[in-house]
Amino acid sequence: MHEATIREEMKILCDRLEEKKNDVADKLATDSESKEDKKASEVRLQLVTFFIDACRAEERIDFKGISDWGKEIANYSIEHGGDLSQALEGVSRTRLTIWEEIKKIAIKEEFTVATTFSIVERIDPLLDTAVHSFAAKYIETYKEKIQTAHNNFLTLSAPVVPMVKGAAVLPIVGTIDTERADLLLSTALDQASKQDLSHIFIDLSAVPVIDTLVASNIFKIVESMELVGTHAILAGIRPEVAQTMINLGIDFKSIETYSSLHLAIKKHKELFE
Repeated sequence: MHEATIREEMKILCDRLEEKKNDVADKLATDSESKEDKKASEVRLQLVTFFIDACRAEERIDFKGISDWGKEIANYSIEHGGDLSQALEGVSRTRLTIWEEIKKIAIKEEFTVATTFSIVERIDPLLDTAVHSFAAKYIETYKEKIQTAHNNFLTLSAPVVPMVKGAAVLPIVGTIDTERADLLLSTALDQASKQDLSHIFIDLSAVPVIDTLVASNIFKIVESMELVGTHAILAGIRPEVAQTMINLGIDFKSIETYSSLHLAIKKHKELFE
């Protein structure tokens, strides 16, 4: 008897939600602008449809569908500059809105307690799945975007600028960690081959600190360039940086160095004649 009553009342709930699903979807909008957004409207209507289908006692809950929906919304949110905390607040409001509509129907139709618990057992896991999928995909996509931006920054921060035929300058700005050193090395080697470089001036004037790790990375770049037949010249070693290097016992005696790029170029003026 209870099961028959539950099925009957669940059907009533589905029918009532179906009748007013467009109105319910509009209530999920957080502002007037999103109400005018066709894509956002479609997304909200799709969510309401998931809830309606979940209330059909004879049907299995479409967890995969709601999970895919959450991932799609995460991508949409990031593309439109959405903030994760605001988006999750929106999900919380969605939960309250849906339950408010269900409560109105349940009270009006005088649903039994058993039916109410059955609704909870079907709706809450659906919402939880949507939230989890949304948050997980948002974080994953956001990390990917940050990594892409980081990679682009590293690429742009390692330009080998041609000066004259056979000579180029590699200006280094900022700190040199192992990751960036590897990129500088691969870029320098690639450009040395493409530009057929006999000399490369590595300008360190914008490198704030040269410690043992940075020095090791610079040595690696210089030695690799020499191995491929490109003479590497270090320029822009400021007095305070030189003093630090001496105190740390860093020895650049085997490498041609200058205090400025201007002096380095002046010393090799034959390249520019």
